[in-house]
Amino acid sequence: MLVTDDEALAAHARKLATQARNPAPHYEHSEMGYNYRLSNLLAAVGRAQLRVLDERVRARRRIFQRYREALGDLPGLSFQPEASWGTHTRWLTCLLVDPKAFGAHREVLRRRLEKENVESRPPSGSPCTSSPSTGTPSATEAPWPRPSSAAASASPRARASPTRSRIG
Repeated sequence: MLVTDDEALAAHARKLATQARNPAPHYEHSEMGYNYRLSNLLAAVGRAQLRVLDERVRARRRIFQRYREALGDLPGLSFQPEASWGTHTRWLTCLLVDPKAFGAHREVLRRRLEKENVESRPPSGSPCTSSPSTGTPSATEAPWPRPSSAAASASPRARASPTRSRIG
């Protein structure tokens, strides 16, 4: 679901969601598109979920705070900071493990959390902004920060735990 007050952006998103098909009687595409249209039923579910979005984000942020309170004073652990330009939903609680300062590899932390019935895992793949799919000129000029060498090397040290609203 996309919410915007930018009519040009909305029109372009609608075009991309219909496989970026050009307005022609035959199938013709001048750019890569997708088939991401929602059915009426899924759109209704999405609209209903928007009614509780703020509370779900607050619940996830409370869970993140619990992680921070429980683990924040441990040496060698650093939590993903919040950007100054937005509010993090805290869908996942992400942190970096410095094995030397922490005294153990991230896998040791994962196994210890697992004993406490706390799911955690390495983040999926590489940072999305360094994925091959973002190598297009428009993505290169995107407004989000590009990964630094530190971010690119973070994946082997990173740990992610879910903050499902039913946890807390």
